[in-house]
Amino acid sequence: MKKKATKHYESLANRASTNGHIIDIYACALDQTGLLEMKCCANYTGGYMVMADSFNTSLFKQTFQRVFTKDVQGSFKMAFAATLEVKTSREIKVSGAIGPCVSLSAKGPCVSENEIGTGGTCQWKICGLDPTTTLALYFEVVNQVRTPDLLNKRTGPITLNQQREADST
Repeated sequence: MKKKATKHYESLANRASTNGHIIDIYACALDQTGLLEMKCCANYTGGYMVMADSFNTSLFKQTFQRVFTKDVQGSFKMAFAATLEVKTSREIKVSGAIGPCVSLSAKGPCVSENEIGTGGTCQWKICGLDPTTTLALYFEVVNQVRTPDLLNKRTGPITLNQQREADST
């Protein structure tokens, strides 16, 4: 039963993240909520997963309010529909990313054949971001021979980010 439910929620999470939707889960029952099976929905889409005894507890209310805090300009501390693109020099290839992202299947010379996490691409979609969102990028050094023309050049990855702020239209 658990495998069937997990497979269902993984399918739902993939559809939601592909379409740019965020799934937040607020569960207030301690028995048989199915959070283990549903956790991929929040993980894949950058959503929140909160479990409490009751919707009336102060801990739940404080957690819920913290999600919707605003900065000093009055804007929500969240962004949506982000893309992350990595460009590298010839000596480095991107192996993948681990975090709340899905592949945009962008192939290119900077994409490593050795995949780590969500790999096989140099572009990812991130449905939801907040100040605590973390992604790890993994790289492979493919050319360690330092020729004279490369000795004075800096090599390394460049990340390009685009996102829509919570209060933008």
